[in-house]
Amino acid sequence: MIWSGAQTAIVKKDMREAMSTKSVKAAMLVVPMMMAMLLPGAFTAIAYLVPSEAGDFEAAMSLMPLDFSLEDGARAVYYYLMNYMMPVFFVIIPVMASSIAGGSSIVGERERRTLATLLFSPLSIHDLFVAKIAGALFTAISVTLVAFAGFLAVAIVGSTLIYGGFVLDAGIWLTIILLIAPSISLVGITLMVLASARAHSFQEAQQYAVILMLPTMLLMMLPQLTGSFLFNVPQLLIMGGALVVLALIMLRLASLRFTAEKLLG
Repeated sequence: MIWSGAQTAIVKKDMREAMSTKSVKAAMLVVPMMMAMLLPGAFTAIAYLVPSEAGDFEAAMSLMPLDFSLEDGARAVYYYLMNYMMPVFFVIIPVMASSIAGGSSIVGERERRTLATLLFSPLSIHDLFVAKIAGALFTAISVTLVAFAGFLAVAIVGSTLIYGGFVLDAGIWLTIILLIAPSISLVGITLMVLASARAHSFQEAQQYAVILMLPTMLLMMLPQLTGSFLFNVPQLLIMGGALVVLALIMLRLASLRFTAEKLLG
């Protein structure tokens, strides 16, 4: 398949329209930035409040699969929060961004009554489908990277103050940002495409996508939040690979449903 200039134009249009209203901007930028910056700032404050000799917390931490011993309670709290709690939010952010971008790209076109014009453009249905997926995926990844840049800035300052060095586990975070976030974004976008066949409004499509994405999000979130099981890099790689396979299967299913009859019906 040869990528065309018309597809690039659609991608750029979709990325602009994803930020076209204040409510969408808030959901796409303000909420992720609050998660990415305010939460680690709060974690820094929590770590400051933990006594240096937090024996009870260290006993609990000894049950968790950390690779090295931590010197005191404050550092233990901070390491746990930044490497095992914050990645949960970088699963939520791409899911949120992809569902909004996917809904704006497909169902939003129907609401704006511009979908028919696109379907009668010189692009084939397949090329239009690829452009729509690419536009939503680039938007979701861009939002995730901007949020991660803000988080990284806060983490560097907090690491220096509390940890005396760089606290983030590079392996965990690289896997989250480079594999988990893009693959789960693609899953979210394809779910939105599938939901668009039934949905008649942007809000309705989002409700379908959230219901379908909830099991995946809970699988990532609950073990981390409870501390009952902490993901390591090999496990994240396996999970990321599974998400890629799932995304490709769902992409195929979505492409079969992406027809003029279903989209205009």
